[in-house]
Amino acid sequence: MPDTVASPADYSQTEEFTGRWLVPPGEGSRSRYTKQTTGYCYAVALTRRGQIAVYRYHPKALRASALEAFASLEDAGLPPDIEEKASGILGKERVIWRDI
Repeated sequence: MPDTVASPADYSQTEEFTGRWLVPPGEGSRSRYTKQTTGYCYAVALTRRGQIAVYRYHPKALRASALEAFASLEDAGLPPDIEEKASGILGKERVIWRDI
């Protein structure tokens, strides 16, 4: 049986915003960190007001979806691989300095 990805029509409600996708919904929004735990995908957008919109959804609509807005990528608490993709599109490189 093919592994199909849910569409917005598979959910009971539709939400809209104005902005541009940094990590659009689809195969590229699957995190390798959550695939074995929650199974959620994370689509990330920059809104027209400069906020970060995160659309969290399950690819087979097995869990509830959510659209939330955050002041920054760091505030969004995204899985590291999704945050890295979004940061790259924004032209930001997140560096964590460690004294080890």
